[in-house]
Amino acid sequence: MSEAGVATPNFSREQAVADIRRSTEDNIWLNAHRDALRAEFANMFVAVYDRKVVGVAEAVEDMKAAIRAKGIDPEKCVTEVLLTEDYIWVL
Repeated sequence: MSEAGVATPNFSREQAVADIRRSTEDNIWLNAHRDALRAEFANMFVAVYDRKVVGVAEAVEDMKAAIRAKGIDPEKCVTEVLLTEDYIWVL
């Protein structure tokens, strides 16, 4: 806790930098393998961690449970729904 009584994060700067680097590498890996992953896991939630698929499910909560069962924090995974078609979102 800080002097002001506010909870401080329980991680180091080095860990934060390592997490950002891993996440960036995982995004690059996912984009490079998107077509093959889409062919195998169409319309499913897919999670990547350390350039490996660590969870796949039709429902995001099922995917998160599978990831947790492997001892991985789902919040540290790159997660995406691999739709069979690309959509353009207009906001």
